[in-house]
Amino acid sequence: MKKLHLSLNQKLIGITAISFIAINFLLMVNEYQTIKNEIVASRMERVVNVSDTIKSGIISLMLQGSCNNIGSFLRQHAKHSTRVETLRLFDPAKRLIQTSTLDSEVGERLPDESFDLYLAHKTSDPHMTENDESYVVRYLPVENTPPCHKCHGSKEDILGVLEIKYSLTTVMNSVEHIIFNQVIFSLLSIILFTLLFAYIVIRLIDEPLKRMMETINDIEQGDLSKKVSVKSNDIIGMLSSKFNTMVTRIGEARDELENFHKTQMKRASQLAVIGEVASGIAHEIKNPLACISGALQVIQSDMNDTDEHKPVIKEVLSHVSRLDGTVKRILEFAKPAKTQKTVVDVHELIEEMVFFINQYADRKAIKVNLSHGKGVKTIHADSRALKQVLLNICLNGIEAMRENGVLHISTVMKLRSIAGREKEYVEIRIADTGSGISQENIALIFNPFFTTKEKGTGLGLSISMQIIEEHDGFIEAESVVGEGTTFRIDLPVPEREHMA
Repeated sequence: MKKLHLSLNQKLIGITAISFIAINFLLMVNEYQTIKNEIVASRMERVVNVSDTIKSGIISLMLQGSCNNIGSFLRQHAKHSTRVETLRLFDPAKRLIQTSTLDSEVGERLPDESFDLYLAHKTSDPHMTENDESYVVRYLPVENTPPCHKCHGSKEDILGVLEIKYSLTTVMNSVEHIIFNQVIFSLLSIILFTLLFAYIVIRLIDEPLKRMMETINDIEQGDLSKKVSVKSNDIIGMLSSKFNTMVTRIGEARDELENFHKTQMKRASQLAVIGEVASGIAHEIKNPLACISGALQVIQSDMNDTDEHKPVIKEVLSHVSRLDGTVKRILEFAKPAKTQKTVVDVHELIEEMVFFINQYADRKAIKVNLSHGKGVKTIHADSRALKQVLLNICLNGIEAMRENGVLHISTVMKLRSIAGREKEYVEIRIADTGSGISQENIALIFNPFFTTKEKGTGLGLSISMQIIEEHDGFIEAESVVGEGTTFRIDLPVPEREHMA
């Protein structure tokens, strides 16, 4: 069976129409029942009054010895009361009709239906019967009082039973006609309201949602310049405004991502070109440097200690050695060695590095504070390469500080969201109290050959970033001029260890 698909406005209109029909139906049923109960109560009260009056009249005629006039008395009352269907007096013991508005019934046997009703309702209270027609019926006994004993004796307690049957058919038909007219009016009102509601839904809900869907389809095709027109201040208008804001931010984020991608591609291209050029230059310089260094060492060995040129040769050799070190770093940047990862204890690695830098820190009376965070775990890393990164950053911090500075080194566990998934990282934080780096330079410190130091090559932090990225980590820096610089290195915890 094919599933029926309804639009939002069809569902709203259908639910509203059904709700109104159900509510009106319940109200009509309740009103009909209320009117019916009121009519029945009113007719029962009338029957009680009429039957009590008739009974008093019958007793009065019997006391006057005018029992023959009871029939005409009943017919007279029936004539004045058009709703009285049956009015008769019968003997309950013999089931014979004694007097009636119909002369043909006198002396006849009481119908079974009336006698059964009498037996079921022997009390003098009126009651309602509903078969093909509706009636209010009352059976009122005429007691054998002492004044009646002269004619009827004292053996019987009841001389007869007055039966009065009042018809409700005409009245109920009128009520049903009124209710029917109200139902027709209600249905017409519901139809009119439903049409009006449908118009409102289409204008205020359906059309704005259609416009939004058209805009979404355009956005799915990549056109983020599309916006939903806001024509009202209601919830749909607010939703449209929020949607436009979201699309604008998505567009801005896409532009930022594209710019970042372009920047990264440009940087990668620059690094590739610089690497190739640097590698070629380094190889061209390295061999002559080796020859110059060897020749100078031969000349130096042939000189006497008193030779005035020997200090000059020594100074030249130191510069050649420094130049050779620079060439080696250029080669490392152009063609970094392959990382060999093993299980590394982060705390042990940092403590080994701190032991090495303490001799440099002591020269400037710099205090090194080390703080290990709880739960910090082992990682998979190249301990030699990672130690090189930490040494480079710590030594830079020591150089940037004056005497009595403080170098803070701490670790902590943290979570980073990668592609919508939380992943656990070890954060190594290195903070110094040095002179700091300006905001315009902080964005350039990881670029190759950028340096603010007079004797720096500008390769240390570039190589450090390469190493951290090879470890699938992140390195970030923030600085305040005059207060110091903080580096944060995030390294991923192995998945199995994280699960454990």
